[in-house]
Amino acid sequence: MQPLSVVIAHGDCVVAESLASLMHGYFRSIAVASTAEDVRKVIRRQQADALVVDLGMMGLEEVRDLCREFSDVAIVTTHRIADDKMWSSSLAAGAVDCCDDHDVRNIIGTIARHGRQNRQYRTARAA
Repeated sequence: MQPLSVVIAHGDCVVAESLASLMHGYFRSIAVASTAEDVRKVIRRQQADALVVDLGMMGLEEVRDLCREFSDVAIVTTHRIADDKMWSSSLAAGAVDCCDDHDVRNIIGTIARHGRQNRQYRTARAA
């Protein structure tokens, strides 16, 4: 288990809860933000290391704003049809990856890699 805190933001509560359930044993804590307005509050409250956000819930401009505001949080975008254009647009907005929202293995791997790096950076910066 990674000592990371993850927030999942998805417009479909069934998908969000399914992702949370499948990721449960991999991370220290997982919280679900059910609305775009809740995302920032939940990130702060959970002291999140990573955010998984569905592009159907928040657009690329909102993702760009989140990446600027939470530069020490690894942001992974998801979509039911994640293609190359969406992937490159997500990276340009500041996300660390864009995954199909059913590709849980890839989402977990991306969070583990980037969330750990961001946590180490945050710890070093605080020292």
